[in-house]
Amino acid sequence: MNGSCQLRLEFRTELKPPTLGMCKEDRFSVTGSTTVKSLVLCGEIKRPLSLSYGNSDSIRLAFSSTAKTGFEVKVQHVDCNSPDKVDDHCLVTYNGDSGQVESFGYDKGYQISGLDYYICVGGKMTLMPTLTVRHNY
Repeated sequence: MNGSCQLRLEFRTELKPPTLGMCKEDRFSVTGSTTVKSLVLCGEIKRPLSLSYGNSDSIRLAFSSTAKTGFEVKVQHVDCNSPDKVDDHCLVTYNGDSGQVESFGYDKGYQISGLDYYICVGGKMTLMPTLTVRHNY
């Protein structure tokens, strides 16, 4: 790892959306990270994912597709002392004064079932910071 504490993944390819809540055609999976015990994603992944090594020296990333299509992902190692390092439990981080928090693949009207992960919200803090959460269906 040589001082690397996290991987930052930016997806350049959209995966097929879930069918009835399950990733049946395209799947991206993660094991070995302290950020998530296990993770299976499909559909559009708009935000970068942060995966922490913790005490492990490896994180396993796997892709599968029934269509045998290729996937393009930018992978960056994040140094332990880097200002780009996020909290170990944050899979997705939103920084900024405003924005929309979205679940994976949901913009196409599909929801992946069984997901368990943390979204962290940061940005400039004012004297009275607020966070408003609304359901949009």
